[in-house]
Amino acid sequence: MKKVPLFLKNSFISFIFLFFPILSALVFIPLNISHLGLSLWGAYNLSISFFFIVMYFNIGIGPSVNRLIAKYIAKGEAKEELHIVHSGFFINLLITIVLISLILIFQNIIIEYSFKKNISSIELNEIKKLFFWTSISSGIYLLISYFRNVLEGRQLFFFVSLSRAVIGSFIIGAPLLSNSNNLSESGFYIFLMLSCILIGYTFYFTRFYDLPKVKLISVKWVKNIINHGILISLHSFINPVFIYFDRFLIGNKLGVDIVGIYTSFYDVISRTTIVPSSISGGLFPAVAAVSDSIIKSKKILIKALIVNFIISLLPLTVIFFFGYDLLILWLGKEISFSYSYVIIIISFSYFFQGFNLIFLRYLQGIGILKFSLYLNILLFIIYIPLLFFSINEYGILGVAITFLIKNILELTFNFYKVNNI
Repeated sequence: MKKVPLFLKNSFISFIFLFFPILSALVFIPLNISHLGLSLWGAYNLSISFFFIVMYFNIGIGPSVNRLIAKYIAKGEAKEELHIVHSGFFINLLITIVLISLILIFQNIIIEYSFKKNISSIELNEIKKLFFWTSISSGIYLLISYFRNVLEGRQLFFFVSLSRAVIGSFIIGAPLLSNSNNLSESGFYIFLMLSCILIGYTFYFTRFYDLPKVKLISVKWVKNIINHGILISLHSFINPVFIYFDRFLIGNKLGVDIVGIYTSFYDVISRTTIVPSSISGGLFPAVAAVSDSIIKSKKILIKALIVNFIISLLPLTVIFFFGYDLLILWLGKEISFSYSYVIIIISFSYFFQGFNLIFLRYLQGIGILKFSLYLNILLFIIYIPLLFFSINEYGILGVAITFLIKNILELTFNFYKVNNI
C-alpha cells in the first residue's frame, strides 16, 4: 500500500484544526454584532487587524529558521540545528521588544486616523485601551510564532495546529466575554490566553532543545538567519497593506459602521484560506527538505495545488450562492444588494489568493526569495493608487474589485515564474 506523503498528512492535521476558527466565525460574528453593535464590532476588528499586522514585521526570523531546520534535519546535522534554533530565538526576542515599543509609541496616531467618524469620546477612550492590550498581546504572539515555526520545521504539526485553532477561535469570540461598555476587557482576555499558550510552547520546545541559551548563539547562523529572513520579510512588509489597509481606509473614508459590515463577511471569507494555509504549512518544510531537486519539489507542489483546488471549491460555492442571505441574517436588517457583488468578488479574490500563498511558500521553500519581493513591490505600486481611486468613486465595491485585480495579477506572475524554473 502506497504511503501518504508526509506533507499531505501535516496539511490534513492543520486543516482539521483550522476548521474550528471558521465555525467559530459563523457562530460568533452575528452574536458579536448583536452584542456590540456595528461601530464597536468594526473597532474591535481594526484592533485585531493591527494585532496581526505586527506579525509581518519580525524580519522573517520564524520562516527563515523553519526552512533551515527542515533542511538540516534532512541532512542529519543536529549540531547546526541547535545553533540555528537558539540563535533565532534571541534575534526574535530582541525584535519583539523593539517592535512592541514602537507600536506603543505610535498607536494613537493609527487610532486617530482610523476613527474619524461615528465614534464618541467615551468609545474612543475604550478603543485606546483595547489597542494597548492587543499591542502587548501581539508581542506574545511573536514569541509563539517563533516556537511554532521551529516545530513546523521539525514537521510536528499536531500541537501547532491545535494552538492555532484555539487562538483563532478565542479571538473571534473574546468580545462576548466582555461588557459592551468595556470592550478593552476582551483585549485583556486575549493577553491571558496567549500567555498560557506561550507557556505551553515553551514546555514543548524544551523537549527538543532545552531552554534558550545565550552561549549557543552562533555568529555565523545569526547572519544566515537574518539574511534569509530579510528577503522573506521585505515581501512581508508589503503584504499587510493588501490584507488590512483597506479596512483602515474604509474607517477613515466611509465610517466605522461600514467597517463593521465589511468585516462581518470579510472575516468569514478570509478564513476559507485555512485550506491553502494548511497545505502551505505542510508544503514549506517538505520542499525545503528536497530543495536541491526541482523535479521532486515540483511534484509536491502539483499535489498541493490539486488538493487546494478540490477542497477550496466547496466554501467558494457556498459563499457564492448564500453569502448575501447569510449577511442579512447576521445583521438582522436589509442592506444594499450591491453587497452581494462585494461578497462574491472577495470570495473569488481569496480563492485566487490561496494559490498565491502556495506558490509563495513553494518559492521560499526552494530558496527563491527575491521574486516575491519584486512582485509585491510592483503590485503595491498598482494597488495603492487604484485603491484610493476606487473607494472614492465606487465605495466598498471598488475596494473589493481592487483586491481581486491584485490577486489575479499576482497569480499570473507566480504561475509564469514557477513554470519557468
